[in-house]
Amino acid sequence: MTEINPLWILAIIAAVGMNFGAGAWYNNVNSDIRLLKDFMKSTNTKIDDYMKSINAKIDDIISRIPSDTVSSTSRKNLTEKGETISVELDARVWAETQSSILAEKFAGLNAYEIQEMAYSYVMELRFEVDFNGRMQNSAFEHGVSLHDVKNVLAIELRDCLLRMHGNE
Repeated sequence: MTEINPLWILAIIAAVGMNFGAGAWYNNVNSDIRLLKDFMKSTNTKIDDYMKSINAKIDDIISRIPSDTVSSTSRKNLTEKGETISVELDARVWAETQSSILAEKFAGLNAYEIQEMAYSYVMELRFEVDFNGRMQNSAFEHGVSLHDVKNVLAIELRDCLLRMHGNE
């Protein structure tokens, strides 16, 4: 009978131990990778939320910047550029036509409410294709946004409604 060499037994035990050790190490690495992936997903979600919040705040700040067409004084008035755009678009005539349609809807409102309603009305209104094209052309020619051109119309509509309701 041959005798078993104790070194072979140690080698087998060492190999089995290395396998268990490698398996444990492999599981730890996989666990760490999963934890890292979860952390990265969580971080990306937080960054996306922060970016949305920052963008909303930037949009709010930009919306508060006075336009080239309306003064930022205590009663909003048209600037020289706004007056020019108003004349080009016949905005006062347009406002008179609209105010006769809206007279009842604006009855009983105070001056501030009339102003806010006029702005909302103009910003949400779907303009006729021809008039919308004239508005876009005016915005382009004067280097302002379409929103600024609509501000001109809103001021003209507000002034017409205020005159109509005796709030001027």
